[in-house]
Amino acid sequence: VELSTPDLSDAFPETKALEPIMTNYGGKSFFSGPIETLQCPDDNSIVKELLNSEG
Repeated sequence: VELSTPDLSDAFPETKALEPIMTNYGGKSFFSGPIETLQCPDDNSIVKELLNSEG
């Protein structure tokens, strides 16, 4: 299921949307799918590993 900000706003009127602050580096203006959040204060090699993985 793909939902846009207006779809979510209509479904949940109490929800507030933030101003977009992302910079488009990949040439895509829309994307969806799973995400991962990670923290690596001393070694960011896991970031490189994730970026080189499929998906």
